[in-house]
Amino acid sequence: YIVLFIGACITEPNICLIMEFLENGSLHDFIYGTPKACAPYTLSLMHKFLMDICRGMKYLHRVANVVQNDLKPSNLLIDKNFNCKVCDFGISRINSRITSSSNSSNSSGVGGAGTPLYTAPEVILKKGVTEKTDVYSFAIVCWEMVYKRVPYSEKELSNLEIAFCVAKQHLRPARLETESENFLYTDIIEQCWEQDPLVRPSFSQILNDLHSIYQSNLDLWNVEFARKQSLDSVIGGVRDVDMVDPVAQRSAVYDVRMSARASGNYADDGRGSAIFSEDGRGSGDGRGSAIDA
Repeated sequence: YIVLFIGACITEPNICLIMEFLENGSLHDFIYGTPKACAPYTLSLMHKFLMDICRGMKYLHRVANVVQNDLKPSNLLIDKNFNCKVCDFGISRINSRITSSSNSSNSSGVGGAGTPLYTAPEVILKKGVTEKTDVYSFAIVCWEMVYKRVPYSEKELSNLEIAFCVAKQHLRPARLETESENFLYTDIIEQCWEQDPLVRPSFSQILNDLHSIYQSNLDLWNVEFARKQSLDSVIGGVRDVDMVDPVAQRSAVYDVRMSARASGNYADDGRGSAIFSEDGRGSGDGRGSAIDA
C-alpha cells in the first residue's frame, strides 16, 4: 500500500525519480469523478480505499518509522486492482529526527506543514510533527471522501485564515446532510481530528474500527458469505459470470473477498492479494509490506 520506488537518475538535466505507475489515477479523481476515474465511487470502494490508506500509513509509522506529513487525496494513487497507495514523500520526516519545533515553512506560510487544508493544528503552531500529524490529515481526507467536496469550501477564507482558525479556534469541516450510511464514519473522523494529538487514535486502532464498521453493516454491501469453500473457486465463479463491464466484475470480486474476511475465512498477505484456507482460518504469508495486527 506504498507506491513502489524503482530507481533514480541524478545526472543533470535528467534528475528524476522512477516510481511504480498506477494507471487508475488518484483518489482525488475518484472523489470528484474526473475523467481519469475508471469506476463508480461506491460505498464499498470508499471503504476499501480507507482501509488501504490505513494499512499504508501503519506500515510507514511502525516499520519505516516515517511521517508522511502531506497526506491528501492527490497523494493517494489507485492501481489497476483498485488498491489505494500512499505516495509523495517530498516533505516526509524520519521519526527519530523530528524535533519539538520547526522553523521551516512552505509557500503558504504554514510552518513545517504540507497542504494547509490538511495540516494539523500543532504543525501550524510549530509544535512539531509526529505520527498523529498524519492521523489528523487522514481525518480531513476521510471527511472529503464521505462528503465529496473540498474541505471548508463553504467558507470565504484564504488558506492562511483557515490554518489560523484550525489552530486557534478549533475550526473543522462541518457535518453535512448526506446518505445515512456515511455517518458510520463520523466517530472515526472526529476522533482523528482532535485538537490534542495525544488523544487521536493510531492507524492500527483506526484500521480495527474500519473492520468493525464493515462487520457490523454487511447488509450495506449486499454480499454473501463464502464460508467453507475455496475463495479461488468463488472468485472464479464471479469472473465466469457474463459481465460486460470489467469494473463491475472487479467490484463483485472485491465484495466476495470482503465478506470472506468478515466471516473469518480470509486474510491479506499485505500485497493486495489474499490467502484463504479451507478450514476457514485465513492467514497471511508474512511477506507483505503492511501489518494488520
